[in-house]
Parts: sequence; C-alpha cells; structure tokens
Amino acid sequence: MCSSASYIMILGIFGVYLKTLGHTQVSIGFLEGLFEAISFCVKLCSGLLSDILRTRKGLIVIGYAFLFISPPTVALSTSTLGAVFGRALNRIGNGIWSVPRDALVGDIAPKKMRGQCFGLKRSMGTIGCILGGVIAFVAMHYFHFGFKAIFALAGISVAIGLAIVIVSVQDSNSDPAIEKRQKFKLSDLRDLGWDYALIMCIAVVFWLSRIEEGFMPLYAHLHFNLPYSHIPLIMTVYNITYTLSSYPIGVLADRTNRMVFLGIGIVILILADFSFFMATSLVHFWLGVILWGAQMGIAMNTFTTLIVDVTPKKLHGTAFGCYYIICAVCVIISNSAAGYVAETWGNHYAYLASGCAASLSLIILMLVMKYRKISATY
Repeated sequence: MCSSASYIMILGIFGVYLKTLGHTQVSIGFLEGLFEAISFCVKLCSGLLSDILRTRKGLIVIGYAFLFISPPTVALSTSTLGAVFGRALNRIGNGIWSVPRDALVGDIAPKKMRGQCFGLKRSMGTIGCILGGVIAFVAMHYFHFGFKAIFALAGISVAIGLAIVIVSVQDSNSDPAIEKRQKFKLSDLRDLGWDYALIMCIAVVFWLSRIEEGFMPLYAHLHFNLPYSHIPLIMTVYNITYTLSSYPIGVLADRTNRMVFLGIGIVILILADFSFFMATSLVHFWLGVILWGAQMGIAMNTFTTLIVDVTPKKLHGTAFGCYYIICAVCVIISNSAAGYVAETWGNHYAYLASGCAASLSLIILMLVMKYRKISATY
C-alpha cells in the first residue's frame, strides 16, 4: 500500500511532466515501456534468487531501499536525465521486491484461499494508489504544489513502508515443505509444465495489448484540456475500480474456473479500449478509465493466481520471474508502438490497436479452454 501510494504520485504526472520538457508521445511511450521493462527484467533475477537463496524478506528490504531513494532523486533532478534516472530507480526497486513478495504470498497462502490472498494483496496496493492520487490532487489543487514538490512528497509513504518491512514482515524459509535449491538449471523451466507454457502464451498477447496507465493522463490533458491539478484524479478513479474488482474476483475465482474470470477481464479490456477509441468527451473518457481499472483487477490477479496453481512450490519465484521477463519484452513493444500510433494518428487509434490485440488474446484463451483443462496441479 505504501509503495503504491508513492508510485502513483509520480506515475500520475510523470508523462505530463515530460511533455512540459518537450518530449513527444513517441519518446514518452518508449520511456514508459522501458521503465516497466527494467522492472520486469529485474523481477526475473530476483525471482531466481529468492528460490535459490530461500530468502524473501532480504530481497524485499533491498528493493524497498531503491524505492526509498527514488522520489528525492526525481525531485532534486535538474535535467530530464536525472528525472529519468530517478524513475528508473523506482522500477529497479519494484523489480527486486515484488517477485519475492508474490512468492511469499504464494508460499504462505492456504491452497483454497490463494485467490483471496492475491486479491487482498492487489486490493491493498490499489488502496495505496487511491491514497496517492488523492494526496497528489489535494496538494496540487488546493496547496498549489508543483511537479517536483509532489515527487518529494512521494518519499514519505515509502519511508513508512520500509519501516514496516524491516520490523514486521516474516520470511517463509523455515517451511520444511519448500525444497532448497542450490542453483538454477535449465531443466527447471521444463519442470514448470505445459499448463504454465500455455498461460504464458495467453500472457504474451495480453501484454502486447496493454498500454501503460501513464498514457491516460496525457490523453485527457491533450485532447480534453484536463487541468494539471485534476490529472491525479484519473489514477484515483482507475485504482478505485481496480480495488473493488480485485478481492471479490479472487474470492469467486477460488470457487470456480479461474480461466473464465481471465476471459471476463480480457473482455472488459476490449470494452475499455473501445470506450477510449470512441471518446468525444470526458464522459466517455472516464468510462474508459473505470473499465480499465476493472480489467486490471480481474486479469492481473487471475494471472498471478494461475501461476501459483500450476507450478511447484519450489519454483514459484522462477515462474514469476519468467512471467515478468515476458512482460518486459511485451511492454517495450506495446508502449513504443502506442506512442508512435498516438503521435502519428492520435491517441484514439492507439487504443483501437490495443483492442485488436486484446481480442486476439481472448481467442487464444478460448482455444486453450476448449482443448486443455487447466486446474490447480500442485
């Protein structure tokens, strides 16, 4: 919750901030994709290390330390390079700590409550995003904080989160059911299984359809003249629907087929893309924001839960790491392409392309559901 509050205070205005510095949507799209790719690449390494070393907390603390130094680095920067470096530090920290966090949740969550546990984790994160958006809006609208002041303010919640991690988080390495690994072997990838491979095939096309949330504030400001001070509200509304969908869907998915809920999430993504594509006013835009948050709460929670379901416990970190490296490649491609399309033909068509890719991922999901039953194996 604390890390998400800090992250959203920076993310919500960073794209617009870069625009004021003279960047095009192509460069902004590439940078947003690059930031997420950095995070995903680091997640692969931290996932492998968390399985090999059998320590989750140590990596979580190291990752949080990077998160802690990121906001002041961005706030104190005097150039675009400094701001980009500070933002990259945040994504490095996120990459280091998020996979051990997910693996820790998978380690300790009861099998019949995995969906609820991951849903709760997602909900707490998005509650933090809501708080971060509200704080940024109040600071900018009522106290007239500038971009850099908001960046500095984002460091407070990270400091609180770091203290909680150090004092209260307990590791799971004492669990005798978890086999200690000495080193990574290529055979580990084979041991992840065919169900995991099929889920990754769906994930590839799904992530190629994803446009980073940083595009939404830029879209609203450029096309509907939304004031700077109101931009944080976009991330607030987005995260409210993200939160409201995460935990209930996790509970329902524990009682039925998770693949069905993944399909529902993809359908809602297609509807969100269509709403953005057809938007002629802020009303249509806000509908797209609401739907975008709902699909994130459903699809992202379902992907992580399915990964835990179909992989051995000793390979949870590796499974998440491989998933995130796939995401890394996809987000660079999707966001660079989205920036190019937005700059050349307009933001509307970037979301149209996203909707087409999402439709393809839905077709692949339906084929997988028809020809292979995927259930909790371990």
